[in-house]
This record gives sequence, C-alpha cells and structure tokens, in this order.
Amino acid sequence: MPIEDGVEPASLHLEARVEDRRQSRSARWMRVALAAAFTGLFGDGNDLLPGMELVVTRRSTGREVLRVKAGGLEEASRLLAQVRRELDEQSVAEFVRAWRRLED
Repeated sequence: MPIEDGVEPASLHLEARVEDRRQSRSARWMRVALAAAFTGLFGDGNDLLPGMELVVTRRSTGREVLRVKAGGLEEASRLLAQVRRELDEQSVAEFVRAWRRLED
C-alpha cells in the first residue's frame, strides 16, 4: 500500500540488516557441534544452527528499533527483502505499528 502524499517513507529514517544471532562463542560452537551430530544421525540439523536476526535501526542514531529471529540465511534474505520493501512503502509509524503487533 503506497504511503500518503507528504509522508516520508520509513526507509529515509530506518535501515534493516541481518546479523548472526547473539550468542557466546562457546554456545555457538556447541550448537554447531549438536547440529553436525544430529545431521549425522537423523539427516537434518539445520534448526540447531545459530541462525540470523533481522535488525532495524534508526539511521540518525543507530538506535535499535526492532530485532527479531530471521531463521537461516535463505529465510533471513527473504525477510530482509520484504522488510526493505515495507520500509519504502510505509511511514515510520505504520512500519513500527505493524511489526509491534507481530511481536505480541
């Protein structure tokens, strides 16, 4: 849905990126080791891999506005493309309102 005339798109004020999920080095190593063992035994341990997070920050301050789990690299790439599209099509208020509802 296009934004109203005179309302700036959120992409002028917010930016989105994906990051490795925050984990200690030992926790990340343990998850990778478990995933490898699980894959060896059962065939698919991708759910145990550390994964990615989608992070949306304010361009002016770098302050974090949103952080959500984004799954594996492929899923995270799709989610990032979707969010960047939404940032171009919505105002900051619309974007934040929509994503806050999804978090609840």
